[in-house]
Parts: sequence; structure tokens; C-alpha cells
Amino acid sequence: VRIVQRISSEMSELLNDLLDVAKIEAGKITVLRERRSIVELVRECRQTYMYLTEGKGLTLALDVPDDLPPVAHDAR
Repeated sequence: VRIVQRISSEMSELLNDLLDVAKIEAGKITVLRERRSIVELVRECRQTYMYLTEGKGLTLALDVPDDLPPVAHDAR
């Protein structure tokens, strides 16, 4: 049940993200860009999707150089 709730929540967030993209393209939302380490972003993504490997005997490995340049993005 927890997995279904989590996936449902993620799908809702994805839908909201798609709606935000439409608003950005229409000029109704301002994008607030900040510079951040891409390594941190990749690690957060890995952590977010670790549940997909739980209980399946799989390992989600991450091999990212620590010296990658930062990226500009809107955290929202």
C-alpha cells in the first residue's frame, strides 16, 4: 500500500510538473534559476528511486565524478 501511495504521489507531482511547463511556456511562471552541483542532483534522484530496487536483490550504482561543474536550474 505504501508503494502504491508513493507512486500515486509521484505521478501527481509529474502531472503538476507538466502543468508548470505549460505555464512556463505561456509566460505565466517565472523560472528562478540557481546554480547547484549536478552530483547532488543525481544523488537525490538515485535516493528517490531506490524503492524500485528494494527487495529485488538489485543495486542501483552511481558512478559520477565529483568535479562536474554546477548546473543552473529551478528547484521547484
